[in-house]
Amino acid sequence: MAVSSGEHSPGSSRELLQSHVNRYRPFFSPAEVEELTLLHAKESQAGIDRPAQQANLLRAKTVREKACGFIDRIGLKMGFPRRSIATAQILYQRFHLFFPVKDWAWQDVCIAATLAASKLEDTLKKLREIQIAAHSVLAMLEGRNGLTEPDPQILEADRGKLIGIERLILETISFNFNLTSANLSYVPGGKDTFTYIVRMGKTLKASKEYIRIAYRLGIDVYRTPTVLSYPPHTIAAACLYLASYLHAGHPNSQINQTPSFDPLPEGMPAFEDGWETQFASDIDEIEDVCHHVLDLLEATGTTAPSLGREMNPKSPGEYLLKSPADSLASPAFSSASSTGPTATTPASVADYTALKIVMRRNAEARHSKHPPTSSKKRRSSNGHSVASLANKLGKNNVTIRHRYDGCEE
Repeated sequence: MAVSSGEHSPGSSRELLQSHVNRYRPFFSPAEVEELTLLHAKESQAGIDRPAQQANLLRAKTVREKACGFIDRIGLKMGFPRRSIATAQILYQRFHLFFPVKDWAWQDVCIAATLAASKLEDTLKKLREIQIAAHSVLAMLEGRNGLTEPDPQILEADRGKLIGIERLILETISFNFNLTSANLSYVPGGKDTFTYIVRMGKTLKASKEYIRIAYRLGIDVYRTPTVLSYPPHTIAAACLYLASYLHAGHPNSQINQTPSFDPLPEGMPAFEDGWETQFASDIDEIEDVCHHVLDLLEATGTTAPSLGREMNPKSPGEYLLKSPADSLASPAFSSASSTGPTATTPASVADYTALKIVMRRNAEARHSKHPPTSSKKRRSSNGHSVASLANKLGKNNVTIRHRYDGCEE
């Protein structure tokens, strides 16, 4: 795909500039996301061994969860709608597909991603306002009141650096500002994940309490890398499906050992064979999203303190943390305020592990009856290496022409 734009002149030491065409891709297969993550883990240290690679991967995962929590707090303090916060979290994760975590301060990337998302979602805020909000959140995390503003000279000194990071973020989406084709938090038709959760929930005749649980799970999905691989309607379907396993009043619930109901209780959706087809989704992809969310809940949901955060806080200060920075990784589901008498949160890691085992057994039983076809497997870039692109973005000796019209490969 690389095309040379010139030749070395005899005796010249001038580096040969290369020109490349990069066609925008809204999603990457899970294999590609893993490939890029491993690539950066190996680059973190020369001659790195496998245990060190695993340590780097764990560090990247920890930073990702903390950064997504930080973006969430900034967005709520700024009064952004949930779709803007979700887009910022996607932009942060997409940035680190191509740029190693170790090379960038995660706070700076979060601020730049929030700025870019505010433009993409047409919820514009000035960079200075976002910087002040970020400073306030960090101050609250450190135990201060968060009411003081940072030094204006410091804000101005950081401005150039943050704008530079924003440019690199936009480069990872090929400067595509058309969200209906960018598919960051939308799909064609202009619906975001959270709108889909509400509308699909109504289609399934789910109760408001049930949809509220799925909504909170939707918030947590954006702390996982699945948002880089699956479209919003699949993510929304996964949240509604997973809610059936976590809602104590649903027959699918494995946590509270709810007995079978006949007929199904009112407000509890029925997930019969083939239910996902009405939402243009694949059950294997839905379950992949579910497992990633359960991994997040398993890792942080039972040890994190309650944040007392509402989906729509009455004032900017209601959701702010007064606890260590590690609680940025706390999932929204585990930190939810009371969502009703029958909506309970699992109390131990063992509960989440048992739930994952049940889901895998159900998948094995389904595959034994209906083996998955090769056409259902997500292809990985049709032979084009995403790793090669990761080595070109942000380089001064490479010219990249970005295209985002006709995204299909």
